[in-house]
Amino acid sequence: MAKIKNPWGDRRDCDVSDNLCSLRRCLHIGEDKGAYTPGVGYTSYRKVPLLVCMTRHLHGCPYPHPDPEPEMARCCPSPDFAKTRSRVHRQRCRTCGTWSEGKALEIARSLPRHPATRCKHASIKQAKWTIEDCWLCPERDRWFDEKPEPHQVGESHTAFSERRMTAWKTKMSF
Repeated sequence: MAKIKNPWGDRRDCDVSDNLCSLRRCLHIGEDKGAYTPGVGYTSYRKVPLLVCMTRHLHGCPYPHPDPEPEMARCCPSPDFAKTRSRVHRQRCRTCGTWSEGKALEIARSLPRHPATRCKHASIKQAKWTIEDCWLCPERDRWFDEKPEPHQVGESHTAFSERRMTAWKTKMSF
């Protein structure tokens, strides 16, 4: 029996079977409100509902446990955690600011980083010189079809132009 700290940010811990459950696809966090009887409903309520893994609560944990998926530890397209000599159990991502801890932190450190994603695209400009609108981030010199979210990966000018030109040619050919 283990607990995941603050999965909803409201200071309640979620009961799970082990510490790697936060990296598994079978995790489904829900509230256990009390004693429930099918056909009758709730026969008693808890004052403060407990957070539990509903997969485990309703059906039991799958056996054998599924392997943890590294992509579940990814907090943003380019996670950046400082490398330290001492063993740090909890650290904040320098790219997006989310906290990671334990095994998820170790896995997030080893994930590949996507190029040009440290940028928050604060000085994004809409380019009007094309037939269809596009967006340019002058800080990283990346192009987008729609207004990008922070840390979104864009394309270089040549790749963007070639893709747009082939799409335009296929649209124009009958």
